[in-house]
Amino acid sequence: MLYTIQQAAKATGMSRQAIHAAVKKGKISATKNAQGILEVDAAELHRVYPLVNLNEPNFTTKDSTVDTSDAENRELKARIQGLEALLAEVRSERDRWQDQADAWQMQAKALTAAPQPEPKRSFWARIFNR
Repeated sequence: MLYTIQQAAKATGMSRQAIHAAVKKGKISATKNAQGILEVDAAELHRVYPLVNLNEPNFTTKDSTVDTSDAENRELKARIQGLEALLAEVRSERDRWQDQADAWQMQAKALTAAPQPEPKRSFWARIFNR
């Protein structure tokens, strides 16, 4: 979002002259638009001076990105919630598969550790104890 010098002054509660002086001293960087008007990026301005008058009724920005960024923030929050729900689902699925793998592993250990039955001996082997 770009502020004109006057808008920057309103947003920070400072005078236009103070904003101009900050630009001249290099504390804030500003660029001239096609009409030759100085414009200050909002992030650059608020890096040095805090925002104080955003809710003032006659405060308008160069372009209406405030409404756009609010909508974008809501959309991003909804996407984050959806991704968190998906992550929870994937984690529960992973845990279910891990439990199943553990059960199979325990069953395999039980089968290999069980005593093997004695092979059947024939009738004559049992009689003669062979």
